[in-house]
Amino acid sequence: MELTQQKVHDTAQRVQAFLDSQSAALGTIVPAPLRAQIDTAVTQVSKAQVDQETLAKAVAAEVAKQNALRKEVSVDFLIPMGRIVRRAFRTSPDFQALIVPSGLTRKGDFLGKVTAATAAAATHAQDLIDHGMPVDFIAQMQTAVGQLTASVETRGKEVGLKQQTVKTLKDSTRAIRDVLHIMDGHMRRALKKNQPLLTNWVATKRIQATVVTPLPGGDLNATPSTVSTPAPVAAAPVTTVPVTTAPAKAAA
Repeated sequence: MELTQQKVHDTAQRVQAFLDSQSAALGTIVPAPLRAQIDTAVTQVSKAQVDQETLAKAVAAEVAKQNALRKEVSVDFLIPMGRIVRRAFRTSPDFQALIVPSGLTRKGDFLGKVTAATAAAATHAQDLIDHGMPVDFIAQMQTAVGQLTASVETRGKEVGLKQQTVKTLKDSTRAIRDVLHIMDGHMRRALKKNQPLLTNWVATKRIQATVVTPLPGGDLNATPSTVSTPAPVAAAPVTTVPVTTAPAKAAA
Protein backbone atom coordinates (compact mmCIF):
# COMPACT_ATOMS: atom_id res chain seq x y z
CA MET A 1 0.00 0.00 0.00
CA GLU A 2 1.44 3.35 -1.02
CA LEU A 3 1.87 6.17 1.47
CA THR A 4 -0.56 8.42 -0.40
CA GLN A 5 -3.20 5.67 -0.37
CA GLN A 6 -2.65 5.19 3.36
CA LYS A 7 -3.25 8.90 3.95
CA VAL A 8 -6.46 8.83 1.90
CA HIS A 9 -7.61 5.83 3.92
CA ASP A 10 -6.78 7.58 7.20
CA THR A 11 -8.70 10.66 6.08
CA ALA A 12 -11.75 8.59 5.17
CA GLN A 13 -11.73 6.98 8.61
CA ARG A 14 -11.57 10.45 10.23
CA VAL A 15 -14.53 11.50 8.11
CA GLN A 16 -16.48 8.44 9.24
CA ALA A 17 -15.80 9.34 12.88
CA PHE A 18 -16.80 12.97 12.20
CA LEU A 19 -20.09 11.95 10.59
CA ASP A 20 -20.89 9.62 13.50
CA SER A 21 -20.01 12.12 16.25
CA GLN A 22 -21.80 15.04 14.56
CA SER A 23 -24.82 13.12 13.28
CA ALA A 24 -27.29 15.18 15.34
CA ALA A 25 -25.97 18.50 14.02
CA LEU A 26 -25.55 17.28 10.44
CA GLY A 27 -28.93 15.64 10.10
CA THR A 28 -29.48 14.67 6.46
CA ILE A 29 -26.78 16.89 4.95
CA VAL A 30 -24.94 13.80 3.76
CA PRO A 31 -27.33 11.51 1.86
CA ALA A 32 -27.36 7.89 3.02
CA PRO A 33 -26.16 6.51 -0.36
CA LEU A 34 -23.15 8.85 -0.23
CA ARG A 35 -22.29 7.69 3.29
CA ALA A 36 -22.62 4.08 2.14
CA GLN A 37 -20.18 4.72 -0.69
CA ILE A 38 -17.42 5.95 1.61
CA ASP A 39 -18.07 3.12 4.09
CA THR A 40 -17.76 0.57 1.27
CA ALA A 41 -14.57 2.14 -0.08
CA VAL A 42 -12.95 2.20 3.38
CA THR A 43 -13.81 -1.46 3.89
CA GLN A 44 -12.36 -2.37 0.51
CA VAL A 45 -9.11 -0.50 1.20
CA SER A 46 -8.75 -2.09 4.64
CA LYS A 47 -9.28 -5.58 3.24
CA ALA A 48 -6.98 -5.02 0.27
CA GLN A 49 -4.26 -3.74 2.58
CA VAL A 50 -4.43 -6.87 4.75
CA ASP A 51 -4.62 -9.15 1.70
CA GLN A 52 -1.64 -7.43 0.09
CA GLU A 53 0.53 -7.86 3.17
CA THR A 54 -0.54 -11.50 3.57
CA LEU A 55 0.11 -12.29 -0.10
CA ALA A 56 3.50 -10.57 -0.03
CA LYS A 57 4.57 -12.84 2.82
CA ALA A 58 3.14 -15.89 1.03
CA VAL A 59 5.03 -15.05 -2.18
CA ALA A 60 8.25 -14.60 -0.22
CA ALA A 61 7.68 -17.96 1.47
CA GLU A 62 7.21 -19.71 -1.90
CA VAL A 63 10.37 -18.09 -3.24
CA ALA A 64 12.31 -19.36 -0.22
CA LYS A 65 10.76 -22.82 -0.70
CA GLN A 66 11.75 -22.87 -4.37
CA ASN A 67 15.30 -21.81 -3.55
CA ALA A 68 15.57 -24.65 -1.03
CA LEU A 69 14.19 -27.17 -3.53
CA ARG A 70 16.53 -25.98 -6.28
CA LYS A 71 19.51 -26.36 -3.97
CA GLU A 72 18.36 -29.79 -2.80
CA VAL A 73 17.82 -31.09 -6.34
CA SER A 74 21.13 -29.67 -7.48
CA VAL A 75 23.20 -31.06 -4.60
CA ASP A 76 21.46 -34.44 -4.28
CA PHE A 77 20.97 -35.29 -7.95
CA LEU A 78 22.20 -32.90 -10.63
CA ILE A 79 25.80 -32.48 -9.51
CA PRO A 80 26.57 -36.20 -8.94
CA MET A 81 24.63 -37.17 -12.05
CA GLY A 82 26.54 -34.58 -14.07
CA ARG A 83 29.87 -36.04 -12.97
CA ILE A 84 28.76 -39.53 -13.97
CA VAL A 85 27.39 -38.36 -17.34
CA ARG A 86 30.53 -36.41 -18.26
CA ARG A 87 32.64 -39.47 -17.49
CA ALA A 88 30.52 -42.33 -18.82
CA PHE A 89 27.82 -40.93 -21.15
CA ARG A 90 29.71 -38.60 -23.50
CA THR A 91 28.55 -40.51 -26.58
CA SER A 92 24.91 -40.77 -25.45
CA PRO A 93 22.31 -38.84 -27.49
CA ASP A 94 20.87 -37.64 -24.14
CA PHE A 95 24.20 -36.19 -22.98
CA GLN A 96 23.04 -32.56 -23.10
CA ALA A 97 19.64 -33.32 -21.58
CA LEU A 98 21.22 -35.12 -18.63
CA ILE A 99 23.34 -32.11 -17.65
CA VAL A 100 21.79 -29.04 -15.99
CA PRO A 101 24.25 -26.13 -15.64
CA SER A 102 24.72 -25.03 -12.02
CA GLY A 103 23.96 -21.42 -12.93
CA LEU A 104 20.33 -22.33 -13.62
CA THR A 105 19.72 -22.86 -9.91
CA ARG A 106 19.67 -19.07 -9.61
CA LYS A 107 18.15 -18.03 -12.92
CA GLY A 108 16.78 -19.35 -16.19
CA ASP A 109 14.32 -22.18 -16.84
CA PHE A 110 15.51 -24.43 -14.03
CA LEU A 111 12.21 -26.28 -13.76
CA GLY A 112 12.10 -27.04 -17.48
CA LYS A 113 15.68 -28.26 -17.53
CA VAL A 114 15.23 -30.45 -14.45
CA THR A 115 12.03 -31.94 -15.85
CA ALA A 116 13.85 -32.81 -19.06
CA ALA A 117 16.84 -34.17 -17.14
CA THR A 118 14.57 -36.36 -15.01
CA ALA A 119 12.87 -37.80 -18.08
CA ALA A 120 16.25 -38.47 -19.75
CA ALA A 121 17.64 -40.01 -16.57
CA ALA A 122 14.68 -42.38 -16.38
CA THR A 123 15.72 -43.93 -19.70
CA HIS A 124 19.22 -44.52 -18.36
CA ALA A 125 18.24 -45.26 -14.76
CA GLN A 126 19.98 -48.60 -14.39
CA ASP A 127 23.22 -47.36 -15.98
CA LEU A 128 23.25 -44.34 -13.65
CA ILE A 129 22.53 -46.60 -10.65
CA ASP A 130 25.39 -48.86 -11.72
CA HIS A 131 27.68 -45.82 -11.68
CA GLY A 132 26.65 -44.77 -8.16
CA MET A 133 23.27 -43.01 -8.16
CA PRO A 134 20.79 -44.16 -5.44
CA VAL A 135 18.45 -46.96 -6.41
CA ASP A 136 15.36 -44.76 -5.97
CA PHE A 137 16.87 -41.51 -7.31
CA ILE A 138 14.36 -41.28 -10.20
CA ALA A 139 11.39 -41.41 -7.80
CA GLN A 140 13.07 -38.82 -5.57
CA MET A 141 13.74 -36.52 -8.53
CA GLN A 142 10.16 -36.86 -9.74
CA THR A 143 8.86 -36.00 -6.26
CA ALA A 144 11.12 -32.93 -6.09
CA VAL A 145 10.05 -31.81 -9.57
CA GLY A 146 6.40 -32.20 -8.54
CA GLN A 147 6.95 -30.10 -5.43
CA LEU A 148 8.79 -27.42 -7.40
CA THR A 149 6.08 -27.34 -10.06
CA ALA A 150 3.37 -26.94 -7.42
CA SER A 151 5.31 -24.15 -5.71
CA VAL A 152 5.82 -22.28 -9.00
CA GLU A 153 2.08 -22.52 -9.74
CA THR A 154 1.15 -21.40 -6.24
CA ARG A 155 3.48 -18.43 -6.41
CA GLY A 156 2.03 -17.46 -9.79
CA LYS A 157 -1.50 -17.45 -8.38
CA GLU A 158 -0.42 -15.43 -5.34
CA VAL A 159 1.36 -12.87 -7.50
CA GLY A 160 -1.80 -12.51 -9.58
CA LEU A 161 -3.93 -11.98 -6.47
CA LYS A 162 -1.42 -9.47 -5.13
CA GLN A 163 -1.62 -7.51 -8.38
CA GLN A 164 -5.40 -7.49 -7.99
CA THR A 165 -5.05 -5.85 -4.57
CA VAL A 166 -2.97 -3.12 -6.20
CA LYS A 167 -5.87 -2.38 -8.56
CA THR A 168 -8.41 -2.52 -5.71
CA LEU A 169 -6.38 -0.03 -3.66
CA LYS A 170 -6.07 2.31 -6.62
CA ASP A 171 -9.78 2.16 -7.50
CA SER A 172 -10.99 2.43 -3.90
CA THR A 173 -8.78 5.40 -2.98
CA ARG A 174 -9.96 7.17 -6.11
CA ALA A 175 -13.55 6.48 -5.05
CA ILE A 176 -12.84 7.94 -1.60
CA ARG A 177 -11.45 11.13 -3.16
CA ASP A 178 -14.52 11.48 -5.38
CA VAL A 179 -16.95 10.93 -2.50
CA LEU A 180 -15.09 13.41 -0.28
CA HIS A 181 -15.28 16.04 -3.02
CA ILE A 182 -19.04 15.59 -3.41
CA MET A 183 -19.54 15.46 0.34
CA ASP A 184 -17.54 18.66 0.75
CA GLY A 185 -19.95 20.48 -1.57
CA HIS A 186 -22.92 19.41 0.57
CA MET A 187 -21.17 20.53 3.76
CA ARG A 188 -20.11 23.96 2.48
CA ARG A 189 -23.61 24.77 1.26
CA ALA A 190 -25.39 23.54 4.40
CA LEU A 191 -22.95 24.82 7.05
CA LYS A 192 -22.54 28.42 5.90
CA LYS A 193 -24.15 29.62 9.13
CA ASN A 194 -22.28 27.16 11.34
CA GLN A 195 -18.67 28.21 10.86
CA PRO A 196 -17.25 26.21 13.82
CA LEU A 197 -18.66 22.95 12.47
CA LEU A 198 -17.64 23.86 8.90
CA THR A 199 -14.10 24.60 10.08
CA ASN A 200 -14.04 21.24 11.84
CA TRP A 201 -15.21 19.53 8.67
CA VAL A 202 -12.62 21.23 6.46
CA ALA A 203 -9.83 20.15 8.80
CA THR A 204 -11.21 16.61 9.01
CA LYS A 205 -11.52 15.97 5.28
CA ARG A 206 -8.12 17.42 4.37
CA ILE A 207 -5.75 14.76 3.02
CA GLN A 208 -2.25 15.40 4.29
CA ALA A 209 0.25 16.00 1.52
CA THR A 210 3.17 13.62 1.16
CA VAL A 211 6.40 15.51 1.69
CA VAL A 212 9.07 14.59 -0.84
CA THR A 213 12.67 15.64 -0.30
CA PRO A 214 14.32 16.35 -3.66
CA LEU A 215 17.46 14.34 -4.39
CA PRO A 216 20.68 16.22 -5.22
CA GLY A 217 20.70 16.89 -8.94
CA GLY A 218 17.69 14.63 -9.39
CA ASP A 219 19.95 11.56 -9.37
CA LEU A 220 18.20 8.54 -7.84
CA ASN A 221 21.59 7.06 -6.93
CA ALA A 222 22.98 10.21 -5.40
CA THR A 223 23.46 10.56 -1.67
CA PRO A 224 23.33 13.78 0.26
CA SER A 225 26.76 15.40 0.50
CA THR A 226 28.54 15.00 3.80
CA VAL A 227 30.94 17.86 3.10
CA SER A 228 30.12 20.69 5.46
CA THR A 229 29.71 24.15 4.08
CA PRO A 230 32.66 26.33 5.19
CA ALA A 231 31.78 29.11 7.57
CA PRO A 232 32.05 32.58 6.11
CA VAL A 233 35.34 34.28 6.90
CA ALA A 234 34.97 37.55 8.71
CA ALA A 235 36.51 40.49 6.87
CA ALA A 236 39.60 42.03 8.47
CA PRO A 237 38.96 45.39 10.10
CA VAL A 238 39.97 48.34 7.98
CA THR A 239 42.27 50.87 9.73
CA THR A 240 41.83 54.42 8.63
CA VAL A 241 45.14 56.33 8.40
CA PRO A 242 44.74 60.06 8.98
CA VAL A 243 45.96 62.17 6.07
CA THR A 244 47.97 65.33 6.96
CA THR A 245 47.46 68.21 4.58
CA ALA A 246 50.39 70.64 4.18
CA PRO A 247 49.48 74.33 4.71
CA ALA A 248 48.93 76.20 1.46
CA LYS A 249 51.85 78.46 0.41
CA ALA A 250 51.00 82.15 0.42
CA ALA A 251 50.89 83.78 -2.98
CA ALA A 252 53.82 86.11 -3.79
